[in-house]
Amino acid sequence: MQDGKQDGHTRRGDAQGAFKSAPIQLTATYNHPVYNHNPMEPGSTTAHWEAPDRLVVYESTQGVTRTQSALTAMLGIPREQIRVITKYLGGGFGCKGSCWPHTVLTVQAAKAVGRPVKLMLTRKQMFTSMGHREDQTQTVQLGATADGRITSIVHTKTSTTSPWDNYAESNSKILDMLYATPNFEATYQLARANVMTSTFMRAPGEAPGSFAIECSMDDLAYKIGVDPIEIRLRNHADHDYSTGHPGAVKA
Repeated sequence: MQDGKQDGHTRRGDAQGAFKSAPIQLTATYNHPVYNHNPMEPGSTTAHWEAPDRLVVYESTQGVTRTQSALTAMLGIPREQIRVITKYLGGGFGCKGSCWPHTVLTVQAAKAVGRPVKLMLTRKQMFTSMGHREDQTQTVQLGATADGRITSIVHTKTSTTSPWDNYAESNSKILDMLYATPNFEATYQLARANVMTSTFMRAPGEAPGSFAIECSMDDLAYKIGVDPIEIRLRNHADHDYSTGHPGAVKA
């Protein structure tokens, strides 16, 4: 089996074979519901057309250039003729990193009425209009030696996405770097549902991914009867096994 990455699939070594032959085998599944963003300030847009082809948008956004690029693509106006201004941001945590429908609607409404238009989402609309962390199921399989040294990690994640888009948090990155193991395999699966596209949420992928691997490490420590700190010391990664770079940090 060769190392490599494909869409939704990452592997290094022979994780399946190493798991099956490991003296200690542990399998655990973790289910996560949808998590919603709710920063102090909801999504907010004020749009003003200074001329038929010159637009100014005051937007509560974490990404002014991303909003500018999105509006350029949708409106067919040169980038330099669209200004996006964010003076203050009342919290974002990821949900204000993308350009959402309410921004485009505000811009179109201002164009239609010929005057500035302001729109602010209600708290209720924040649950349906600015993305969320997807509901997901993770299964972690750890293969280890009798003294708890990990020989294999197999990670499978299934989550929902909208009918029109593909988005999945990259949970496996944190599993691939935290602990030393020569064999690693991760698979993502998406199920289409009548939901809005999920999006970045604080520590995207790292939050649910680290939850899964750390719970599994605690279970491994319990299974072989050692302290949870000791099991982590025995599996400390002094380099990134997927790249060979020093330190467990991806470039």
